[in-house]
Amino acid sequence: MSVYPLQSVLELRQREEDAAAERLVDATRRRAEAQEQEVRLVAAADTAQGHLDRALRTLDEEGRQDSGPKLSVAGMSMPGATAAAAASFVARRRDELKQARTTLARFRQGPLAEARDAEVGARSDHLMARRAREALEKHAEKFRAAERRAVGRREDEALEDAARATQHGRLSKTNT
Repeated sequence: MSVYPLQSVLELRQREEDAAAERLVDATRRRAEAQEQEVRLVAAADTAQGHLDRALRTLDEEGRQDSGPKLSVAGMSMPGATAAAAASFVARRRDELKQARTTLARFRQGPLAEARDAEVGARSDHLMARRAREALEKHAEKFRAAERRAVGRREDEALEDAARATQHGRLSKTNT
């Protein structure tokens, strides 16, 4: 049996598929890491929302307990000095929440989207490399099957030739 003439190309296709598989694994790992970071950012935004909610509840409770001249902050009335400090505190908490949401939105539009796109691209590259290898393997199998059929035909022809020679030899001996 002869060697498949495109064996080196087949080996190259296998190496290309292996490399594409490694890139897919890396891209999947980066996407998973990005999703973990997204979870942390969502948790940070939820924490900031919780801080703001607690600050507003605290303001509401303090506003109901104090007596004397009051100013209104976030729809609640409270003493002047407390109102200024409370307004500043609530504003900081709102800024923290806004910053956390902005960071999350930017992350989703930037690194997370890029990681997902890279994974889709790597998956597509791997699929193409696998199909190229499979097509060449199919060609190699057809080549080998044709080789086996040719060897079988040659063996049959050799047997037929030997049978004819034997038959011819018998005929020659009977004629002499």
